[in-house]
Amino acid sequence: MRYLLCVDGSDAARKAIQAVERQITPKDELYILHCWNDPLSTLEVVVLSMTGAASSAELREEKAEWERLSRELIDSVAELFVAEKKLPPENIHHVSVQGDPRSVVAEVAEKHNIELIVVGSRGLGRLAGLVIGSVAQAVLATSSCSVLVAR
Repeated sequence: MRYLLCVDGSDAARKAIQAVERQITPKDELYILHCWNDPLSTLEVVVLSMTGAASSAELREEKAEWERLSRELIDSVAELFVAEKKLPPENIHHVSVQGDPRSVVAEVAEKHNIELIVVGSRGLGRLAGLVIGSVAQAVLATSSCSVLVAR
């Protein structure tokens, strides 16, 4: 089975990790996904560059730092599965993507022929999810494979 585990360092993601740990077998494949958004919008980058408040080198360094933090998070989750002998390292795939998880998760799942997506839920409730948007709701709506929302 091919799993896509979505992580972000939150308590909800920790529950998703636990859900995968309970059912994964050594023959399965695990794709660990972390989506990150550049903290600066495109408009902010243009304004900072034009005003000289930030150089393009500084902005590249900022992006590189976000990429590094994303890789570290994925590595730490992968190490859990290896240390607990749930999976051999060659069955774990690291996926770090800049973008909004509400659209990225389904794209990654499709690209890697994922059979089960596992995401955490912040538990904000139905109304809050409609007002502010919910990654779990978006994944359920846009994915072509099964989705497990861990609570």
